Amino acid sequence: MNGRARCHNGNRSVGDAAYRFTRSRGCVIEREQISDGEHLGGEKAIESTEAEGAAAAKEIGDMRGLETCLAGKESSIHTASIDPPEEFQAETLLQLGEVHCGKTIECVATPAGDLLTKITGRATTQVLPVSGDATSTRIGGFQPLAGKSWSKNVGALANAARASYRVVNNAVLFENIGDQVHALAESDGSFNRGAFKGERTRLAVNDVTVCGKEEPQAYVTELFEGDGITSVYQLSEAPLMEKATLLFDTFTGSAVDTQSWVLADGGGRISLTSRGLTLGGGQGAGGVSSVAAVDAVEMGGVLLIELGGLEVDSPGEGYFAGLSSGTVSPANFVGGFHVRPNGTSMVVAPIVLGAEAGATTTLQTGHTYTLRLRFHCKDRQRALQSYSAGGGNGPAQLGGQTLTAGADLVLEVQETTGGAQFPVVVLYDGSVTQAPPSCTPVVVDSVSFLGSVASFELTRPGEVWVDCTATGSAAATQRLGASAQTSQAKVTSTGRMSFYPGNVPASSAVIRVNYRIGGRSVARMTTSTSSPVSSLILTAEHPVTRTSADCENAALALLASSTWSEGAWKGTYTCWNPHQTADVWPGDQLAVEAPSADMSTELLVRSVQVRATSCAPELLSYTVAFANEWAEALSLKLNEGAPLNAWLPPVALTGSTALASARDLSVTSVSTTQIQVQAGLTAPTGGGFEVRRSDWKFGAGDGADLVLRSPVPNFTIVREAPVERYYVRMYDGATPPNYSRFSSAIFVSAATQ
Repeated sequence: MNGRARCHNGNRSVGDAAYRFTRSRGCVIEREQISDGEHLGGEKAIESTEAEGAAAAKEIGDMRGLETCLAGKESSIHTASIDPPEEFQAETLLQLGEVHCGKTIECVATPAGDLLTKITGRATTQVLPVSGDATSTRIGGFQPLAGKSWSKNVGALANAARASYRVVNNAVLFENIGDQVHALAESDGSFNRGAFKGERTRLAVNDVTVCGKEEPQAYVTELFEGDGITSVYQLSEAPLMEKATLLFDTFTGSAVDTQSWVLADGGGRISLTSRGLTLGGGQGAGGVSSVAAVDAVEMGGVLLIELGGLEVDSPGEGYFAGLSSGTVSPANFVGGFHVRPNGTSMVVAPIVLGAEAGATTTLQTGHTYTLRLRFHCKDRQRALQSYSAGGGNGPAQLGGQTLTAGADLVLEVQETTGGAQFPVVVLYDGSVTQAPPSCTPVVVDSVSFLGSVASFELTRPGEVWVDCTATGSAAATQRLGASAQTSQAKVTSTGRMSFYPGNVPASSAVIRVNYRIGGRSVARMTTSTSSPVSSLILTAEHPVTRTSADCENAALALLASSTWSEGAWKGTYTCWNPHQTADVWPGDQLAVEAPSADMSTELLVRSVQVRATSCAPELLSYTVAFANEWAEALSLKLNEGAPLNAWLPPVALTGSTALASARDLSVTSVSTTQIQVQAGLTAPTGGGFEVRRSDWKFGAGDGADLVLRSPVPNFTIVREAPVERYYVRMYDGATPPNYSRFSSAIFVSAATQ
């Protein structure tokens, strides 16, 4: 859960950790004699477990070894936490090291239990059994904290899942908060009003604006006309570029790096030598001898896989540089390369959606090759973020859905023997109508391959995709990147597109550039039933809010708490010996029924402080601090205010009204007089496609910038100037009409074909 919690060494309850001690001078002191004859010297102050909210955590005294000495059991820690303090973390007792997450890539639409297992695998070789109902919670997007401890990472995961975690005797319990409810009622004497100190600390808010990260907005198709001379073109807008290196390995260590790769090698045929990743055959079938990434990668934007130094020693079969959906298997390759014998020679063939497609080329033994896979999806986000919050109708769960999208693929091979750069051979240049939201990068899946691989790199080189169509020829995707990669062109973050010598577009060639324009993600949501209006503007901090769709879900989740009349309760409750029935932990709930205080509500436990006042009879005083989510943030962390570049919506919505954007809109032909457009969507009943000369001005009114409205997806725009800009959105038959969230922009510069 969003909170810290700390306790004892595997004892049944906080009380069990305390019952062998007596209180002296305000501290808990161990007795001179204990039942098993062991003796522990020194003072042990029993504090409590605590959940993070606004309050700081209380430190438990150093209880390490207590259970070992008392009962001979394995020492461990019992905790429920997000971001516990430096001085007290599960590593202390679990012997866990730092979490080396620097090589990890983002995890999307993944069950929390799987993420917890991955985080643990980066921290220790210990096997920590995981149980609890929150393990099945799907997290829309999660990025491990590079270089941070196991506790901080698992705490961040618990925060994202609105869960609590505990580690008891080297086993992890990962549960939804509120699973355990403690009934406190005046009617049966279980509630003591005098021991209750609480108040509603905040006023309700029913109009919330949430700002998130910079997001891709308009889908731009920009057209230029080549003249055989011009090598530099300036895009009309600066493209949103998100460059990153996700994986890189030169295989120079003594063993395969398990922080980055999962090695499947039952036959002992994969090793690291001076040649790099050396392959001595396989098991005779795919999916058995392989090296694949620990994490999947989100299949959005532009991805570039570059496998370098591929050498063939003798005929054999293997699959390389792939993106596998699901388990590693050739049948699951969305894209990749199949190296196989062909008679007496060796060839490499592209794999697309599990089958060979495109052309092949011959590989010679003893030569060195580079394989490159280029992937392009117009949508960067393939899974919505997950949000949860407590409310009057129970926990609200929003987001987490995966998004469908098609993609472009280019697969190429280049000989690099002796460091020379031979011409690039493009084996496949095409597209798929459906690409999975995430895939596992695969270095090799060896069937019987004999040879080696020197390096593997996975990058996001920048989300721009360019193709050229010469007169009488099909469109050819341009290889973007550094000249050292034998690329054809490069595009900078300022929108400057430069073609390298020998690659200048021919006269009358149509240059088509696809990119996205960036803008601040934002949404404003309200409730339809409450009044008067009380508004709040916030910027999301955690979970990461990447798009306006995420902002909508974050705002709706926040409204579930902020409009709940009981959501602002905060305070403490003191009781005696609750562990004798059901021990109280952070993440539990107190169900209070107190007519005399006009209370009937559930309160979320944030911390528990235990004091031993007597050993015979045992009297343990529990001070339970509680705070519902509008009083103290839990899974949602937001800061008040908005970034300077955020455009704040003037009207609040009660739910998302955005129609699908025409991301697959295509310009089928351009002449000096007209532009033929295929929107790629079917308009809703009573709706169609609206074309304007400026963005963000769509609506039922005509206006000077309105070009046309078409009820069908195929329409023609009449040209009026050599350089033009048009924006297209779909609308429906509502009054007033709803529109696509983002425009599909058509920018034309003097195309005359």
